[in-house]
Amino acid sequence: MGWTELHAAGFNAWSQVLFKPKSRRPEEPKDLAVFTRVLSSLTNDFRDVESHLSYTLVTTSSETLIAGTIPREQKELFSLPKRSSYRLIAEAANGKVTVLDCAGNLRMYDSARQFCENEKDCVVFPGYSEVIQLVAYEVGFAVLDRKGRVSTWGDERYPMCLGREATEASPANFPRLVRDLTDLPSGNILKIAAGGYVIAALTDGGDLYCWGGHAAQVPPIRRLDGTPNLVDIDEQEISDVAVGDSHLIVLTEDDKVLVIGNNSNGQLGIDAKRAWTWTQVELKLGEQSTVMAVRAGPKNSFLIVENDWEVDEDMSDTEEEAEMDEAEDKVPSATPKRSEDEEMRDV
Repeated sequence: MGWTELHAAGFNAWSQVLFKPKSRRPEEPKDLAVFTRVLSSLTNDFRDVESHLSYTLVTTSSETLIAGTIPREQKELFSLPKRSSYRLIAEAANGKVTVLDCAGNLRMYDSARQFCENEKDCVVFPGYSEVIQLVAYEVGFAVLDRKGRVSTWGDERYPMCLGREATEASPANFPRLVRDLTDLPSGNILKIAAGGYVIAALTDGGDLYCWGGHAAQVPPIRRLDGTPNLVDIDEQEISDVAVGDSHLIVLTEDDKVLVIGNNSNGQLGIDAKRAWTWTQVELKLGEQSTVMAVRAGPKNSFLIVENDWEVDEDMSDTEEEAEMDEAEDKVPSATPKRSEDEEMRDV
């Protein structure tokens, strides 16, 4: 029987990739410049990884593992009781929260605190029972339904993130269909991902479309604007995609991991400050290990790795810590320290 591992690279100032007790975390954690195993022997009830600036959540069918520093409201927001009450939950970087309730309504809140204090105090968008995925970017949200249709909404000051024209009939702050993602030559949209000011959509046929951008930021990829554009990655078919604040990571059908964008915190897992073109990551995995999926936080990247051999029950924390030490030694620059006035608390 095989098992699942989680590998991570990038920002680690809050120990947000260290899944260990607070007493065993370093006082000054360093970023990880190469992909490093941070969780091993995860069982088949593993579900997903979600990463924010100062914390990472690993969800199984029975618990939520937390690494890093998580505010009280967010800890309640992403707790199993809340997750079991709603089909989907997402939090944008501007603090807004959207949930999909069991009746098929999208409910948007101004903050996690508002959601935790009064779940009825929200804007309700009815009629979304077909939604299967909800993602958040810097100033808004996107949903994907069972028919492969993508709808977006957000801040009218950042219209490129919508992937559609904001009009009186189709306002920016209401979920509306992205028509350019319908009737595509490679099939329906299978998955969406978002981060920073970039949204990505992946088709059944392995084509990747991206849109978004911010006028004051260097775009992580070329041809990034308010229209979903096909992204050519050396004619590779893409099986998964994840988006950070200023980087993207994809998994190809032939199990290659490719990255592009900013690497100032080691989030790409390569030896460069930035990747201007899609770059393959050289991974040190066993012959029976396969990358099954990719995920991203604002300044992190993650690999979900499946192993086909039996669990090594003698695998020690010391081995994982040795891998972490090796990865930290390769960090090209010092990790920025947290400001003393951060109103965050350790878990």
